[in-house]
Amino acid sequence: MPNLVSDNGLLISENPDPYELSDAITRLSRMSKDDVSKMRIASRNRWEKEYKAENNCREFAMELNGL
Repeated sequence: MPNLVSDNGLLISENPDPYELSDAITRLSRMSKDDVSKMRIASRNRWEKEYKAENNCREFAMELNGL
């Protein structure tokens, strides 16, 4: 799943131990406001491009019309 999380979050293992989870939370809490803002914008952009139902439904319908 690293391709889902790049500039828009932190990737932790499927079953993180308390230390890994604590480390991720600490890293997030120490981020600058600017970096948090960049991460938030990157997350929104990714959602808009890849996961927004309106876009996905339109693209899927176009693919079905092409069959």
